[in-house]
Amino acid sequence: MRPMTQLLECRCGGGRLLLSSMGLQNLQQYPEARALQNAIYQYLVSEQFWPEQEMEAEVLADLVWEGQ
Repeated sequence: MRPMTQLLECRCGGGRLLLSSMGLQNLQQYPEARALQNAIYQYLVSEQFWPEQEMEAEVLADLVWEGQ
């Protein structure tokens, strides 16, 4: 078994990333999923979105593409 996360934010290559494994785009029939997705989008454009953790691109690629 490998560790799973629903949301991960980090800095990489001079940019900021937020990765989600929740599949909210596939749950739009549920008001709570739409509300959560909207809250995430608002967070991403706010000044609060400034991840502390920095990750190398290779590490992120391993996380995203592992098991594909």
